[in-house]
Amino acid sequence: MQLNGELRRDEYLSVQHILNLAKHNKLLDCDWTVDELKSLVILQEEGFILDSDCPFTYELRDPASYLTDSTCQFRAPNIEVLLVEDDVKVESMLPLILAELEDGPLACLVLMYPSYSSKSKKIDHLYKPTSAEFEAYEEDRINDVDCAIELHTIFLLGDGVDRYGRHYLEFQDSLGDIDIGDRGFIRVAAELNYVQEFRCGLQFY
Repeated sequence: MQLNGELRRDEYLSVQHILNLAKHNKLLDCDWTVDELKSLVILQEEGFILDSDCPFTYELRDPASYLTDSTCQFRAPNIEVLLVEDDVKVESMLPLILAELEDGPLACLVLMYPSYSSKSKKIDHLYKPTSAEFEAYEEDRINDVDCAIELHTIFLLGDGVDRYGRHYLEFQDSLGDIDIGDRGFIRVAAELNYVQEFRCGLQFY
């Protein structure tokens, strides 16, 4: 939202408000965390607010105690989450992502293969699983076995072809690490099964 100019650089959305609404709507898990898909329900139906309107504290509050008619709320009623296999066939995932990219960046959940742990500052470094990693993942997927590979939510900005003719997806590191890739922008091979889910229709009202 800051990139789109909808928020100033010193403005942030309230985490406390999300937790308050999660408790109010009985969306909190037993360990007091909020599943990201459940938080999307809040974004669709009730909206996020600014941190200045509901700063982070160590206690949960009733949203009615601080929400007023003048509170600025951000909703995205048309947001949609698409999961590989459940909503989109594996072979259709990449074409659909590229089509949605024409309307703007996407939040994606990607596989973080063990070999990705080694950072690279090379601009044209392409993150790609080893043959053994990919074969192990494919075997688990085909046999419907829970994937043990770590997942990471990251911002997809676009795609391209590098000087070696390799098609890539370009992401912005969501942890703010500028010592990776091109000042925090990394390239991942644009092949099947890397993106596990993505969100489209993320327009705020």
